[in-house]
Amino acid sequence: MKKIGVVILVMIFLTGCQTSSVAVDTSALEKELSDAYVSIAELSTQIEDLNHDISEMQTQLEAVQVAPSNSLSLLSQAAQTVQWLGEENYTSLSTLVHPTKGVRFSPYGYVDINNHLIFTGAEVAGFSTNTQIYNWGNYDGTGDPIALTFDDFYTDFIFDQDFTQAPYLGNNTIIGTGNTLINMATAYPDGEFIEFHYDELDAQYMGMDWTSLRLVFELYQGEYLLIGIISDQWTI
Repeated sequence: MKKIGVVILVMIFLTGCQTSSVAVDTSALEKELSDAYVSIAELSTQIEDLNHDISEMQTQLEAVQVAPSNSLSLLSQAAQTVQWLGEENYTSLSTLVHPTKGVRFSPYGYVDINNHLIFTGAEVAGFSTNTQIYNWGNYDGTGDPIALTFDDFYTDFIFDQDFTQAPYLGNNTIIGTGNTLINMATAYPDGEFIEFHYDELDAQYMGMDWTSLRLVFELYQGEYLLIGIISDQWTI
């Protein structure tokens, strides 16, 4: 009987030890599972963020693919325009003129939307042979009409200096200012412009001989097209 009792006690002791061991192992496993669930949740969040980024990139890529291949930045289009103006290449220049609004020419900073002349692209292409005298506005100081052919207006106002070499550029920023009211914001509410500027031509005039050429563009089917050529200079 004594031996049987000892065996039973040993079995009970071993059974208790095994139960305790199993309990410890289960707790560790539960912790590992909990950590795994946290990691999975974090990975799911990262995957969602990546999918969102991919979706945005696809949208941007589609926008680029839809945009016309000849679409140029404002500055690039202005540089091309001033180059063709300097070369008096009116055939090429005409391709940049807005197809429905044409291009308006203003002899000074104030744009007279009712009286300043507007030309279509086809009319611009014919400037090299056009000898007609136009009234471009009125001279500052005297108020006399500016009655000139396009060639003379080009020499006296548009390219009175070589603006392809202008030392200052204003990207949607007006540089040259004087007594003339500048009303670009109201004359061209949807326009953007580049100003080519000389702050002085002769030091003895202390800046009163500054001159600017502003080229105004508007987006049309994804491309900046010319709607305004504004000559500006120091006025009385």
